[in-house]
Amino acid sequence: MDQVSRDHIKQIYAIFAHRPALWTALRAISAAPHVVLRVTTPFVGVGEAKNIEASSLALSATQSGALSYTDRMRHFTCKGEKWRFLNVYDRRVERNDDIPANRFVVHFIRYSTRLLKDCARQVVTDEILCEYEARFRRLAARIHAIGSALSPHLQTATLSRLPLDDQILQFHPHYRVVLDAYLACESIG
Repeated sequence: MDQVSRDHIKQIYAIFAHRPALWTALRAISAAPHVVLRVTTPFVGVGEAKNIEASSLALSATQSGALSYTDRMRHFTCKGEKWRFLNVYDRRVERNDDIPANRFVVHFIRYSTRLLKDCARQVVTDEILCEYEARFRRLAARIHAIGSALSPHLQTATLSRLPLDDQILQFHPHYRVVLDAYLACESIG
């Protein structure tokens, strides 16, 4: 292993070992990833609906299977006939953590784990650096443990392209720390 590779290994180790802010940021993000509220309006049965808006009833009435002619309980009367709703559009607000910034954190965790394991394999062949092997393995295990704390659907998420910096930096400053560490790794490699 030449001197350039030794310096490369030491720089990578410095990024992960000497950045307590990185570990704090990763733990904080995995414990409470940033969420956005997403409004959906699924077409559901009246019994399932929780938040029917009056403005959506007219739209619901135009859908097939939304109304039923009835003799009993009615929702409205039209031309002397009683009608009731079977299905309506229900307004739902859901928390969603599947955003570009969180996908980037998952990407960083996978990238870091792979990078640290590769480094651990490289240092075994160099007697000067073999002391780093256990350190790299511990760092990789630590990052993997943090990643496994993320929600299950984020663990399986893929990142088709890296998000733009502003898609990451508009969230909590912890995301900036992760982005800086990623850029530092990329600049070495």
